[in-house]
Amino acid sequence: MAKLRDFRGDSWIPESMNWRFSLYGLIILPFIVLLSYGFEFFGLWFAIAAHFAYDAVLFTAIVMENRAKKTKHESRKIATFEG
Repeated sequence: MAKLRDFRGDSWIPESMNWRFSLYGLIILPFIVLLSYGFEFFGLWFAIAAHFAYDAVLFTAIVMENRAKKTKHESRKIATFEG
């Protein structure tokens, strides 16, 4: 369970709140709306293909970000002579 912080009168915000993830949610909302209209006009296979393309792009971005973090961590280990 996430710990809560008090911002002195402001709302209680979970400590684990990730603003990047929230921004992602705001960006994906219009895509989902467009996808639903696309389903109405172009059919199920359009919606399946669009969703697959979105998932592929998202998965590629996550993999690339994880590789960058791993490379950064490895270079730090080498620079500080950590085993």
